[in-house]
Amino acid sequence: LSCLTTQEYIKLIEEYIYPTPYEWVFIMFHVAVFIVGLVGNILVCISVYRNHSMRTVTNYFIVNLAVADFLVILICLPPTVIWDVTETWFLGSIMCKIVLYFQGASVSVSVMTLTFISIDRWYAICYPLKFKSTTKKARIAILFIWTTSLLLMLPDAIVLDTMKSPQIRVDTHYLTDCGYTWSDENTRIYQLCIVFLLFISPIVLMSIAYYQIAVVLWNKNIPGAAENEFSNSFKSSMVSSNSSVNLRQAAADQTPGTEKI
Repeated sequence: LSCLTTQEYIKLIEEYIYPTPYEWVFIMFHVAVFIVGLVGNILVCISVYRNHSMRTVTNYFIVNLAVADFLVILICLPPTVIWDVTETWFLGSIMCKIVLYFQGASVSVSVMTLTFISIDRWYAICYPLKFKSTTKKARIAILFIWTTSLLLMLPDAIVLDTMKSPQIRVDTHYLTDCGYTWSDENTRIYQLCIVFLLFISPIVLMSIAYYQIAVVLWNKNIPGAAENEFSNSFKSSMVSSNSSVNLRQAAADQTPGTEKI
């Protein structure tokens, strides 16, 4: 390699980063995901916007989830695929911060939205008499989700930057990486905090919520259901008693020699 000219060296790098047949399949798969995801999330938002009857609390959260997924697909998917295939960040320092910041924030919004949906369903099914969810509360929750996510991922917008590969001996943008500029220890601590806050904690909360929902539905032990069941059985017994009396009276009327008193 030491005998190569600069142009030959760069050409060698270009051949290295050029997509292989397997990577072209990878790219086409992500193109399909891009198209389907973009169209699907837009249709979800349009459906809820045009149909007033669909503007429920759960659908507000679903629209929020669709918006977060839309941002990931539109802003993050194309540059990330190119980055993965070529091992090169082509978009410069500013876009390195912006793209990865919104990618992390959108993932955080998606996870927190799913968590809020599970909590909303948990209250509705396990505590229906105390449950009072409104679209105003849903909008406040969505504002909280976005604010928390944007603040949580703020380090990405500060410490991410482009870095030249130390193995490249010539001045070229090829094999430029986008990564954290602080120490490896700080990166490890930050990522562990993100894993705990956005993966472990939500999984635990959602597992507990859906487990209790499943138990309540399986046992049909819904608060307020006992009174309704007693009322329904009482009405059924009254209807059955009245029917029996009517049948006996009709039979007595049709029996020969029966005198009416």
